[in-house]
Amino acid sequence: MECITGSNHRAVPSGGGKSRSARSNTDAVRALGLKLMEEFSLTGFVHLERRNPSDVAQGEWVVFSTGSGKYRERFGHLVLTVPHNAFLQTNSGLAALLYECALEEAALTGGETVWDLYCGAGAIALHAAGRAGEVHGFDAQPDAIAAARKNGAALGLAHCHFHQGAMSPSLLASAAKPDVIFADPPRAGIDRSVINALLAAPARRLVYISCDPGTQARDVALLSPAWKTLRSRPADMFPYTPHVENIVVLDRITR
Repeated sequence: MECITGSNHRAVPSGGGKSRSARSNTDAVRALGLKLMEEFSLTGFVHLERRNPSDVAQGEWVVFSTGSGKYRERFGHLVLTVPHNAFLQTNSGLAALLYECALEEAALTGGETVWDLYCGAGAIALHAAGRAGEVHGFDAQPDAIAAARKNGAALGLAHCHFHQGAMSPSLLASAAKPDVIFADPPRAGIDRSVINALLAAPARRLVYISCDPGTQARDVALLSPAWKTLRSRPADMFPYTPHVENIVVLDRITR
């Protein structure tokens, strides 16, 4: 289990005093983590802090950890080993259906070169590997790419290649040109330079997955000079909340 807090939380003393205690929330989170480990037989607990606001649910440094720093998760027929700080869908049951839906929309025939942008630990790329000729995953996070490579090797998927670096046209240029592209960016959406790369990409289909339909709609509009929207398929990834995961399917406009 991973817990992310701000770095400037302070305990307010009882009695209405104006001064604040210098003690941070570290002790309280540590006590919570140890109690959760005991009560629910967790395999590990990690407390991270984040100073800067972000659309990425990711800590900037580890404050406290106990137990294992990685876990195994099943997505349909795949079992992946993932470090605590690599992105993976939290609703694993529905995520397996989401990935199957994305693959259905990709309409792979077995020989395509596939790109998986913002691939995290490689869940979509590794799902696509059995239906594609060559797969390339891209992500900025070193631990996520290391996990994706290990998962690919453990599954015997030698035709899966994972590239680590800031998401940019130069990173994408390190791989063979794609026939089909998957993109599953953070809530902030696709970087503008990557939008420009997608406008020029020769792929026939783009399957765009997002947990923020607002930034997704913005990006789809930016892609419209080269990509035609076919349909949208929402998934209730976050039950009892106003949030959804959404798939938008786009085809290359032929001139």
